[in-house]
Amino acid sequence: MKIHYIQHVNFETPGAILEWAQRKGASVSHTFSFNNEPFPFLNDFDALVIMGGPMNIYEDHKYSWLKEEKHFINKTLHFKKKILGICLGAQLLADVLGAQVYKNLETEIGISPVYLTKEIQNHSLFQNVPSSFMALHWHGDTFAIPKDAIRIAKNGVTPNQGFLYNNQALALQFHIEANENSLSNLLVNSQEDLKKTGPFIQSEKIISTSFRKHQKAMKNILFNILDNFF
Repeated sequence: MKIHYIQHVNFETPGAILEWAQRKGASVSHTFSFNNEPFPFLNDFDALVIMGGPMNIYEDHKYSWLKEEKHFINKTLHFKKKILGICLGAQLLADVLGAQVYKNLETEIGISPVYLTKEIQNHSLFQNVPSSFMALHWHGDTFAIPKDAIRIAKNGVTPNQGFLYNNQALALQFHIEANENSLSNLLVNSQEDLKKTGPFIQSEKIISTSFRKHQKAMKNILFNILDNFF
């Protein structure tokens, strides 16, 4: 299996997804958008992973690669390849599929639970995945659920925490791919976010402590989802 991932900033990496790919013997390639690297030919990969980033999907004027990336995602969907979008990647998927992406009522930063929706709990994609679990959140935007997609998860802060489109595209607003290294890089490079105030913004200390407690469970859930999806 050939997996290609898009990374938008140097500190938001695929984390544990790379460990899963290595275990499966998959080959991995990448496009670093922040370096204006070109996107691959569609025949050069089997599945696409779209990572997060601090930018917004509507900031085409600031990030020249955004328009081209949306076009690439649309082509990948058209060719029926599997796509996993995380955080910004989930928002990009929603946008390409015609759903609105907009500011959430609250910024959500920290480790807190998500709950699978009733319509997805019996789906094969979430076999061996508990109906609620802890995840890392780091977002100020949210999205509507695209037409013909299934809402997969929610919580009290963000009603739409993900969706599944046509069993082909999986969008996760939350992070369960983070490992110790990727979380450390995120904390170091996102200090301005941590200075914000809000009822759902946790301190660096709370995030780090809670992450260590739940990291193993999050990785197990990630691996189960990746096994089922790919």
